[in-house]
Parts: sequence; C-alpha cells; structure tokens
Amino acid sequence: MGTVPVFVLLMALVPHSAALGVIDLKFTPVHLVEQSHAIRAGTLAAGKDGAWTLKVADTLKGDAADAVAISLDAEDKKAKEALALMQDSATAILFAPVGRAKIGYLHVGGRFVELAPAGKGWKVVGLSDKLSATYAGGTDMLIRMARYVLADPKRDVPVTSGVSFLRDQPVLGKVDGAVAGLHALELGGLPHLYVACEKGDRLFRAKKNDEAFDDVTEAVALDSRSKKALWVDLLATGQRQLLSWDGSALRLRQIKDGKFAAVGKDHPLANCLGLAACRATDVGAAVLVSTKALPFVLARDKEGNWTQSELPGGEAVAAAGEVTCGCIVADLDNDGYVDVLQPRSKGGLLWKGRAEGYGAPLASKVACAEAPGVWCLGDFDADGSLDIYLSDPKGNELWENDGKAAFQAVKAFAGSLSYRDGGDAAWCGAVDLNHDGRTDLLTCFAKAELAYHFNRGFRCLGEDGSVRVTPPEGAAAGTGQVAAAVWDFNGDGVLDLALGWSNGQITCHYNDALNKPMLRVLPGKDIRGPVTFSVWQGEKYGACLGTFVAGDRATLVPLRDLRPFEIRFSLPGKAGLSKKLDLPASLPTGGVEVRLEP
Repeated sequence: MGTVPVFVLLMALVPHSAALGVIDLKFTPVHLVEQSHAIRAGTLAAGKDGAWTLKVADTLKGDAADAVAISLDAEDKKAKEALALMQDSATAILFAPVGRAKIGYLHVGGRFVELAPAGKGWKVVGLSDKLSATYAGGTDMLIRMARYVLADPKRDVPVTSGVSFLRDQPVLGKVDGAVAGLHALELGGLPHLYVACEKGDRLFRAKKNDEAFDDVTEAVALDSRSKKALWVDLLATGQRQLLSWDGSALRLRQIKDGKFAAVGKDHPLANCLGLAACRATDVGAAVLVSTKALPFVLARDKEGNWTQSELPGGEAVAAAGEVTCGCIVADLDNDGYVDVLQPRSKGGLLWKGRAEGYGAPLASKVACAEAPGVWCLGDFDADGSLDIYLSDPKGNELWENDGKAAFQAVKAFAGSLSYRDGGDAAWCGAVDLNHDGRTDLLTCFAKAELAYHFNRGFRCLGEDGSVRVTPPEGAAAGTGQVAAAVWDFNGDGVLDLALGWSNGQITCHYNDALNKPMLRVLPGKDIRGPVTFSVWQGEKYGACLGTFVAGDRATLVPLRDLRPFEIRFSLPGKAGLSKKLDLPASLPTGGVEVRLEP
C-alpha cells in the first residue's frame, strides 16, 4: 500500500470486562483517499454464479463509471465471510486501486473487503481486518468522510484525542452524601460550580484568572437539599433560578441581594426522575417533570401559583413498558418546537412539540432496558441533528437521528462503542475537550476509570486510554466519578472538567491547552425555552462542528479554526434560520458571543 501500518493500542477499563481498540497512526482515511486512483459509491446488485455489480451513484474521484464488476467464489472460505456483508441493494464504497500493490477495497456493512484485479473488474479476496484500524464506522459515514477529505483543504482524521490536564487539580471540597449532579453556572460574571446533594447542596465560585475556587455556600445562604435540580429562568427576570427537588417537593429559589431566598409555595412531588426546561410561557419558562408515570409540564401563573399539565397518553404507552430514566427534552426534529422523548424498558414514547401543544405520543425505538438509565445529546455523526447516547446497567447504545426524530441504533458502526459494551455509566456527556470541532463522548463510572471516546469524524469513535484523571488524595481504591460538568472555569479560553466522585469529593481538572477559538451562543433576549442549533465551518464541504441545545446560560462551542462559520437553528414557527459570520481579527478569550434571533 506504499505505507506500512503502525498500530497504537488504546486500552481502558470497563466494568466487568476489558476493552481493546486499535487505530493505525500512519494510514488514516486521508491516506486511503489520497492513495486511491478512483473512489466510487453506490449500491450492490447480485448476479448469477458469484457475479456482483456495484451500481455507481457517485464518482467521488477518478473517471466516472456507471457500474463496476465484482466477482466472488462462494466456495472460498474467506470470500464467504465477505458474502455475508454483500447484500443486494447494500450501500458500498469502492477504493481502487490503492497504493503500489494495485489492490482494491470495498467497504460494505461497516467492514472492509479486500479485492484483487480480475480483468476489467475485481475479485473478492476476503475481509481486511487490518483496515479496521484505519476506519471503524458505518459505510454511510465513510462515504461522507471521503467527501470531506476530498473537499476540505484542512481535512484531518485524528488518531489520538490530544486531551491532557494540568498536574495540579484542586479538590474543591467534599459533600456529606452522594453527589446528585454538577452544574456549571455564570453568576455575577464569574463561573460557578453548583453541586446537588440530598444532604446539602454546595456552591463554589471560581477565582478570576486562577486555578482555584472559593466555597460560597454559606455566604449566599444556599440551604437547598437536592436529589434533582435545574437552573432555569422561571420568573422571566433575565437571571436563572434554582428549582430543587428534595424527595418530597419542588422548591424555587432566586438570588436577591446576593442571597438565595425561596420564591412562592413548594409544589408537592412524590417521585421525580428529571427536570428540564421545555418551553416559554407568558410569565417565564415551563419545566418538563419526568416521573415513573407520564411526564407533565409545570409552570407558574401570574400570581405565582404552580400549574400542572400532564402530557396525553395514547395507544403507544402500554407497549413501551416501564419508565427507566428521565425524559429527553429538546427540539429533536429541527422544527423549532421542543419535543419530549421518554425512553422505557421496551421502547420509547415521543411527544412532538407543536404550536398548539403536545398530542398523543408516537412510538420510538429509543429504549432503556433497565433503571437507572443515563443519557446525553450530541451530534456524533455531524449532520446537524441531535443523536442520543444512552447507558443502563445492561449495556449502552448510540441512537442516531434521521433529522425527523426517528432514531436507529448504530453502536455497532460507531468505532470504539462497538466493543465498549459494559454499560452502567453513572454519567455521560457529549463534550469537545480537545477543541477540534468534533463531538466526543465522555462516560463516568462509579467504580472505574472514566472513558473518553474521541470522534475521528462522522461517528467513528476511538477510545483514548491515555485520558485519565487522578483520584483525590486519600480516596479508596475503586473510587470513581458519578457526575461531571464542562466549562471554562479559569478563563483561559478552553474547556475544563469538573468531577463529582463516588466518595463525595469534588475536583476540577484544568485543560492543558490555551486560547482556542470558541463561540458563546445564547438565545435572543426575547426567546425563552431551549433552542437547538448547529455550527458549520468550511467553504466547500461545510463540516458540522456539532449540534447543541441553547438555554438560559451561554453554550460554549469550540471552533475548528479561524475560518468563517454558519449557525443554523429554528424557532417556534420559524424553521430553517441561519447566520453566516466572520470571526473578528482579535478573538476575546471567553469566546465570540452570538445570539440566536431572527
């Protein structure tokens, strides 16, 4: 092939098992595309006596062709393995000939098939496992990867994450009880870290331009005890309030004269699996409350009284099974209205947002087999729509969005996720700690090391076993992480990682990079409720750097480089909005602020 592959082993501990991933350092998809004389994508058609045809729909490189002949000896053991992938009408991409050896590669069913020249066509030799170290993802994604490599002069396919942290990682403090969640906030112009804990919440304020925090819990009179918590502007004051559930009731607190104070009456609530902002009201924002039954919308009227509206049931409810995790609340179909997806043990229920409210739920494939399930939203295939990663005690799955809120399970075609099947994550999040404009996946485990799956592009993930954090001093063996928050805590222009440990300690791990180009994205001043948006960069290909949910707080979005960028988003009744912007000559350290408004 002209280049001798060199392999790097990326190992990480997984609960109950070990995982091993392999990435070729010196033969990436960039080399595969560059060394191929012709690249053709299309569908396979089966003929007689092992005769196959690639019906070419798109010639990405080389002379155009309508079809390519591929022969196969069905009696050959190695060819039989390839035959199991080569189904009639299956999507495939052909790289031929590659390198000095003049061999060819057909990618179909997520695997590489090696080909040898045969007359004017090609003959199947067998599966090429060594090429899985070059790329380990779906065939549809490899086609997109090839287009990106050909179109973008700054193309690259990373082989390591490049994530590292400063050695000094301060312990902020320790809560008396289990960490129920971490939230990064901006209060008074400074980053804060809020820690939810049923025995007493804590609030830490980052020192300006310093790798340190002050515990300001007592100073601000924070007296909440939270099993679940949400920071949201329910009062339309322009400042977020704390909505806290202590196991028996919801209570709203706002900051007034530098102190927290309760607002209005408590709202009794026996069970709560999650809280999420869902839409705007005449007074402020409304909250979607997840329960062990159907979810409901909670809002405050002009007199400060709580109003509760249950989401409707329907025929799909019984077949979906038991509720096993909190609802996923976001605009999942990019129409401007916030949807509600409730994963259950046998399937999911999807309430699509509409101008007139929510109708009966639709059946969804997104399932969470067993409680407790944890999930995160992120655009792992870079198509402008939010995908879902979900982990429960029985396993994990990556659910890919078709752009219309219909999801397919694609873990088997997502690189390292295909073998990282331990499940049982305590927390997961879509992050970009290496600031390369690709959505990575971070998973935390209560009794094991965290796992960092960096995105090589278009859903091809690789687990980087070198991304590790040092447990707090004195932590017992087996102490893991149960919650995380990502933010630029020390004001150096890059994202840092705060962790809540299973022993109650809180640490912050500062990124070892400096001053990367970044956006601060906020909804418009008159827009309340979460807004889904995607960021695109690149003149010809227009690579998607990720899809995000903007709330009351700024969303920090790393840019790939200094080229112009485009933001695409939808608002209620106004779908398909976009903004094309240039970066200023002098980039502010905290990021370039962009407002999502018509």
